[in-house]
Amino acid sequence: MSRRTTALHVRSLLLLGTLACTSPTAPVVPILTTLRVALSSSNILVGESATASATAIDQHGTAIAVGTITWSSGTPGVASVSASGVITAVSAGQTQIVASAGGKQGQATLTVAIPPVASVVVAPTVANLFTGATQQFAAVMRDAGGNVLSERTVTWSTSNASVVTVNTTTGLATAIAAGSATITATSEGMTGNATVTVLAPVATVTVAPSPMSLFTGATQQFTAALKDVGNTTLTGRTITWATSDAAVVTVNSTTGLATAIAAGSATITATSEGMTGSATVTVLNPVATVTVSPSVASIFTGATQQFTATLRDAGGNLLTGRSISWSTVNGSVATVSTSGVVTAIAQGATSMTAISEGKSGAATITVLPVPVASVVVTPGAASIVAGTTVALTATPKDASGNALSGRTVAWTSSSSAIAAVSQSGVVTAIAPGAVTITAMAEGQSGQATIAVTPAPIATVSVFPGSADMAVGQTLGLLATPRDANGNPLTNRSVTWATSNAGVATVSTTGVVTSIGGGTATITAMSEGVSGRAAIAVAGSFSAQAVLSNELVVEGSPITYSVDLGRGFSAISAVEFHFIFGTDALDPEECLEWRGGFCNPLAVPQTSRTLRFEFSGDPATCDLFRDGVDSRQIIAERFTGSGVVSVRITSLVIEVQGTPLPAR
Repeated sequence: MSRRTTALHVRSLLLLGTLACTSPTAPVVPILTTLRVALSSSNILVGESATASATAIDQHGTAIAVGTITWSSGTPGVASVSASGVITAVSAGQTQIVASAGGKQGQATLTVAIPPVASVVVAPTVANLFTGATQQFAAVMRDAGGNVLSERTVTWSTSNASVVTVNTTTGLATAIAAGSATITATSEGMTGNATVTVLAPVATVTVAPSPMSLFTGATQQFTAALKDVGNTTLTGRTITWATSDAAVVTVNSTTGLATAIAAGSATITATSEGMTGSATVTVLNPVATVTVSPSVASIFTGATQQFTATLRDAGGNLLTGRSISWSTVNGSVATVSTSGVVTAIAQGATSMTAISEGKSGAATITVLPVPVASVVVTPGAASIVAGTTVALTATPKDASGNALSGRTVAWTSSSSAIAAVSQSGVVTAIAPGAVTITAMAEGQSGQATIAVTPAPIATVSVFPGSADMAVGQTLGLLATPRDANGNPLTNRSVTWATSNAGVATVSTTGVVTSIGGGTATITAMSEGVSGRAAIAVAGSFSAQAVLSNELVVEGSPITYSVDLGRGFSAISAVEFHFIFGTDALDPEECLEWRGGFCNPLAVPQTSRTLRFEFSGDPATCDLFRDGVDSRQIIAERFTGSGVVSVRITSLVIEVQGTPLPAR
């Protein structure tokens, strides 16, 4: 038993003894002996609260009511207590919570502990830094109740020191190179993070479009391209837009949308990280009217003309520097360039339009043929043979000497008896002489001089080309000079000649007179060209066969061959004249002829001649028909003593008939 308990027990016994000795009717007065202090929690965290209560105990151990209880803390720096007994933990430690009343005190021990960190929040949570820049980070620690905790140890770290470093104690971060890293704050095992993006600084700002022309009231969205020193495009940067003259054009400072206010010029500027770029804006009044000058024009084919378009605004003010589009309705008549130069293509009419900003003006164009200033005929001079043609070309030309096409040309000849000309310019030579050919176009003319020369003689034909005549007859021949195309030529001189005046002669007019048997060639000569006629006069023709010194043996054949150089149209007789090596032989007695003589009648003439006379149609006989004969001679029998062979020294054959022309 404790000392305090023993004391209480002794007091109780003494009280009972006293009561037993007194009168039972005397009143008992409670006496405060003890204040008992109780805490709702004897262990709390800094910042938390607890409630203290006190119970008054009298001499009998019975709770009694007392007056006001005064509360106090033994160590206010650890915990404070209000007059109503509400305790507030201030700092870690222990303290006595004391209750005072009726001269008595009671107390209870309170232990205050530091609350553990439940969360760490880093601020700022996101940071964008340029290389070389710094950022101070702060960490806020809170307990599980969300209360901010102070005086806690915080350690800082980075996920990538090549991008960003951080002071482990202070949380001051330094951007090293472009990239991303995480900054972490750690306190009592709890962490908080912040994301750091290290950016390359803007080196250049380029604004587009630039330059730009706007009509009043129109808008234009401008953009700014940001790049670093390595020319890498940068995104996500803040851009601020400004205008140099808001009376001309305004711009949204955030979006870059510009609005044209009034005519004039202004500069739109984009700024990012201290770097700027700009665009020039020209505000224009819109085109209200377009006037084309000249409004009516006549242009010669092939020529050009400059047209102009005058632009004005609604106030009649002249506008310049505007885009103009030119066009023609009929490009086959005239075309127009982008600068308004019209080129006349072909005769006709068309219109031309100039358009600017939706407004248009027009002009009427008439294309006229270029007037003919001269006509050039080629060739300008020509010499042609009568009966031939030459094609002339007429080229109408303008005053500048340019050839004109599609023009009508009329052709005339100064003498159609010498040369005629077609309407296509083909000249036909008629007769020798000189003539002027004229080409006329639109009142202008050109000439060519044509000299017509006689056609050269290509051939001379003689009619008849052959004739059979009897001695003493005459025959008129006709000589016709002809050109290369066979056309007869007149007024040409002809000279006549004969090849054999003993057979036939010819006069200067071509009359042939037969003189003796045989053939003759009559030649007609004109300008070095000749024609011939073959004249055959009936008579005798002879030739010597090739039998020189032939030895004829009895019973053995020999062959002769003779060519009279011509054939015969009629053969009346053939005589064979033999010359023997001896005069003792009679050819009639010793020779036999073979070879189909058309059944001639052999008529002995002399001892050395055999004559064959023909009757009937000579056409059925082939003897010397073509002037050539080849026969066999058979030695049949010889007369005279002991003669068995004979030598023929020559054979002469004579044919009587009408000869054909010599070959």
